[in-house]
Formats: sequence, C-alpha cells, structure tokens
Amino acid sequence: MKKILVLAAAMAMFASSAFAAGTATVDVSATVVGSCVFNTANATLAFPFLDATVVGPVAGSTSLDFQCASGVSFTISDDTGGAPVMTSTTLAPAQTIPYSLNYTATGTASGLNETLVVNASVAYADFQNAWVDTYTDTVVFTINP
Repeated sequence: MKKILVLAAAMAMFASSAFAAGTATVDVSATVVGSCVFNTANATLAFPFLDATVVGPVAGSTSLDFQCASGVSFTISDDTGGAPVMTSTTLAPAQTIPYSLNYTATGTASGLNETLVVNASVAYADFQNAWVDTYTDTVVFTINP
C-alpha cells in the first residue's frame, strides 16, 4: 500500500510539470455610432386667432425632443424650403397664409435628451385680408448627425 501511495505522489508531481498551462487572448472592441433620433413623433404649433382688427404679428411655438450620441455635430432641417405656407381647408380656390419658422438648426449633442424649440410667426400683412377659414400646414423635421 505504501508503494502505491509513493507511486501516486510521484505521478502527480510529474503530471503537473509535464503539462504546461496555455493562454489565449480575446481582443474586445465596440464602436459608438453617431446617430440621432427625434423622441417626439408629433407636435402641434397652433397660432392664436388671427384677428385682422388687431394690428401686429402673431406668434406661436412648440418643441420637439431629440437625442444624439454624445459629441455628435447635428443639423436639423425642415421640408418648407424656407417658405412655409398654411393653406385654407375649405375654400375653393384654396387660399394661403405664409408664416416664418425659427429654430436652432445646428449644434453638438450632449448625449442626453435635448429640446428643439420651434418658434413661428405670421406677419400682419399676410393675414389682414385673409378669408375666414382654418388654415393648416404639415412640416417634417429631419435630424442628421
């Protein structure tokens, strides 16, 4: 029995030195993409009543929430071509009232949720002779990193 224990101990000693441990490496990487999204899908910008007896421009505003990857330079644009126009909903032929949009179109993202404030105004000269009706427009905003 004593011989078996000595033999087992000797085998264990040789076994551990006969087999060396191997190593391997794994390289890990990730790329953060410069993406941007609007978190507000739809918003409403409703001007107060346009009253031709009250001389002066009429203003309104709304906001859109968005988020871009931290450090991304972004650009926001709209599809009005710089000349937004509201169109009457029931008049034939349709009547129009131009208006202006104002917002900060560029910036560098913080990585957190941010708010784009969209200001709009209608000049008195553009609605003082307008026909009575409801006038509407839909503006599509795009954000690009």
